[in-house]
Amino acid sequence: MIEELKRHRLAYLVLSVGIMIFIFLFLGAWPNKLIQRMVIIGMSVFYFLWGVLTHFKTRTITKEVIYEYGSVSFLAGIILFLITL
Repeated sequence: MIEELKRHRLAYLVLSVGIMIFIFLFLGAWPNKLIQRMVIIGMSVFYFLWGVLTHFKTRTITKEVIYEYGSVSFLAGIILFLITL
């Protein structure tokens, strides 16, 4: 795992910074549930695109990888959406 992090340092840095930005945006929009939901959609799309583009760049992309990133981003989005109800 450590070797994977060292090899793809920039990709994981982009993911970490992106997730932190979305967390701050989500918490910063606290009373406005509509803005929070828009942030959730943005985060889900960001995570999906990050995963697909990262695997495309390393030439390890398969249908299963696309399905996995799609399902994880959708599930995380649904869970966060339920928090805003």
